[in-house]
Amino acid sequence: MSGVRRAGKSVLFQLYKEELIATGVDEDQIISINFEDLSYYDLRHFQTLFAYIKEQLIGEKTYYI
Repeated sequence: MSGVRRAGKSVLFQLYKEELIATGVDEDQIISINFEDLSYYDLRHFQTLFAYIKEQLIGEKTYYI
């Protein structure tokens, strides 16, 4: 999703996450990354981001990114 700053994109993602959890999706199956959080700074390169996501995937579950 893209759009201007402060338009509510993060709020929509949070609402979607809450809906997934309400319908029975385990929180461990939802991968959330806030690129404004400095702890995710290294994930700005697609190779590092891809490796990070692959590390989170366990088994044959469906994951939501």
